[in-house]
Amino acid sequence: MLVYTHPPKVMYSNPFDPVFPVLRLALLFASLVLSLTVRSFTRRRVLFLPICALAFYNIQLAPRTHPNFDNFIGLWNMTAVLFASDYLLLTNAHKELSKQSSKGNAKIWDVGLAPFAVRLRWAVELVVNPRGVGWRHEPPRGTLPPVPDPQYRTRSHLLLRIVGLSFFLDLAGIPLGLNPAFQKAVSTTSYGLGWRRISIYTFLIVTIPAQILPHDIWILLFGGKDSPPWFGSFLDAYSVRSFWGRTWHQILRRALKSHNRFMIQSFGIQPGSQLASFVSLYCGFLVSGLMHQLGGVGIGYGTLKFFCAQSLAITVESRVVALVKTSGVKVSPVVTRTIGYIWVISWFSYCAPVWLDEMCMTEC
Repeated sequence: MLVYTHPPKVMYSNPFDPVFPVLRLALLFASLVLSLTVRSFTRRRVLFLPICALAFYNIQLAPRTHPNFDNFIGLWNMTAVLFASDYLLLTNAHKELSKQSSKGNAKIWDVGLAPFAVRLRWAVELVVNPRGVGWRHEPPRGTLPPVPDPQYRTRSHLLLRIVGLSFFLDLAGIPLGLNPAFQKAVSTTSYGLGWRRISIYTFLIVTIPAQILPHDIWILLFGGKDSPPWFGSFLDAYSVRSFWGRTWHQILRRALKSHNRFMIQSFGIQPGSQLASFVSLYCGFLVSGLMHQLGGVGIGYGTLKFFCAQSLAITVESRVVALVKTSGVKVSPVVTRTIGYIWVISWFSYCAPVWLDEMCMTEC
């Protein structure tokens, strides 16, 4: 049986050598951008292969640094592969992906007919804007969080947020260092429910600012004050579906929907049917799980199990909601949300260790 493992870890001796993984990642995204400028759809599809080869080298063959850093770089390598699969393989991007006009109407045109400079700018804007803000494929209104007031996107406010987030990340690492599970490379469930919850939610607290920070730096350096926040409100996370669909970042939404659509068409399933929704749910989390598993630092299949389990949880909660509605029982919104929050916290307390334990045992 083929078991996915990472190569033996080779630590850099020069503290500046971790720059090379970042440069290789930049080369990968640059390759994707240049591939998108090619006029022929067939040739763009062929160019998907060298992108996969470069990502494979970056993740599997290149020298290792530190598991945390390798995990970060590996995930972004696989994110580039997922984007390439969407933009190069599954979608005729030149004909299907275009920006909205100033009046909100779609500017539908074939960018392949434009000069190279126009195609290059189009490709860069497409790749650096995975949520599709201002594009025809932008998610429906209400999916992304509202754009904050401009006063919270001034340079001084952004600098203050960047410094604050950086300081917060250092502080948030303290409980991780005190956690006996991380010190002894054992399961996060080994020291009782208290440490289990501390492990899970400290990891969450660290992960969120670690992803918001690059977004704020990007806005500070390159603009984008009309870009929605990276995460939605956690007040909306009263179900597992709403947690993943509204609260969590949506940068993979477009790519996952493309793969879902491909699966539905391949099996001849009627779009919009209940079966199509079922296939989309399970295919989306399967693809996301594979991306995180292949890009992350893991010693087993816990990451894949974690993401696949989310589709099961959403299926169960959807059935429960449907049964309550058909029963005619009236439940107030306050009670509904309270039960929902308890359910979501309980669910992630139960399922998150299968993913966290891999990282814990690998990093220690």
